[in-house]
Amino acid sequence: MRGAMVTNKENNTTTAIHADYVLIADGANSRFGRSMGTSREKAWPYGTAIRTYWQSPRHQEPWIESALDVKDRNGNSMPGYGWIFPVGDGTINIGVGLLSTFKNFKDVNTTHLLDSYAHMVADKWEIDPTKPECKATSGKIPMGGSVGPKIGPTHIVIGDAAGSVNPFNGEGIDYAYETAHMAADVLHDALVSGDAMALKRYEQLIDDEYGQYFKVARLFARVIGQPVLMRELSRVGIHSRTLMEWVLRIMANLLRPDEIGPAEAAYKAAAKIVKLFPNA
Repeated sequence: MRGAMVTNKENNTTTAIHADYVLIADGANSRFGRSMGTSREKAWPYGTAIRTYWQSPRHQEPWIESALDVKDRNGNSMPGYGWIFPVGDGTINIGVGLLSTFKNFKDVNTTHLLDSYAHMVADKWEIDPTKPECKATSGKIPMGGSVGPKIGPTHIVIGDAAGSVNPFNGEGIDYAYETAHMAADVLHDALVSGDAMALKRYEQLIDDEYGQYFKVARLFARVIGQPVLMRELSRVGIHSRTLMEWVLRIMANLLRPDEIGPAEAAYKAAAKIVKLFPNA
């Protein structure tokens, strides 16, 4: 790949952009990536997410809120998570993500699920759940590094386009930054040396940084696909601040390799179990 043809939709003019190397970073539904041969590993879990915005007086809160106890309109626990992201402009971003490991995944109406979650948090966040600011947007989210190949002769795939999303919590922003940093590093080497083979190091960097963690997270996604188990885990965990702190550190990838505490010990145990499942 040596660039792209870009069309201006306003005046229908087309411009050729040439480059020695191309970074593909066009999101989870990466048309650019697919045109270059990327595909998702079908056997691995993926998510679907939906979100929109509501007016809230708490729009400047410094914390993002995550929820594991998302329920449908009938009060049934669902294998996914909810989030509330204060935007600071008078609104908050509220959304839900659902995992493909739930056996009735495709039957779930995510619009109804978002509506249920908005009603759940309405009093706490002082919103009118019946009056979102705009129509909700939704889409499929490849997770756990499930998209590949991540490099070609002159291109690198990063962020959501590479499936670099945490299956534990649907987080992708920090992985987009981190994979971009890795890509910039190998691109620098390629440009300085004049050797495109330097791009091959990118896949090794990705595997070293996320390989084992994403594998544990993918197994976790399969486990919580059982609604009964998810309900019990949520019931027990929510009543234990210490346990939830451990879980948060694992799910948010905030482990401290130089300080072995309960969260690190639990993760190491999970990593040993994962080694028994080479295709997880």
